[in-house]
Amino acid sequence: VSPINAAKEITQPVLIAHGDADKNISFHYGEQLFDALKTTNKKWLPVKDGGHLNLFEKGGEAYKETLLQFIHTSFAKAKQQVLPLETD
Repeated sequence: VSPINAAKEITQPVLIAHGDADKNISFHYGEQLFDALKTTNKKWLPVKDGGHLNLFEKGGEAYKETLLQFIHTSFAKAKQQVLPLETD
């Protein structure tokens, strides 16, 4: 399975956080994967000096806030799509 080809079929919300110092997966490949996503509800979160396993540490409060905001927004959108509107 090619991750880039698989990404072309994903319609769910996706946040990709990628460190610019990642030695396992190139930063450029992370960008390509993000660009290939079919979903329009997506967020690219580059982390300066982030490696493969230390994004939470290197990203600091801005990383945590962006992650939580994305989750909150994605769940709010999903809730609106699933639950019928109340009418009185």
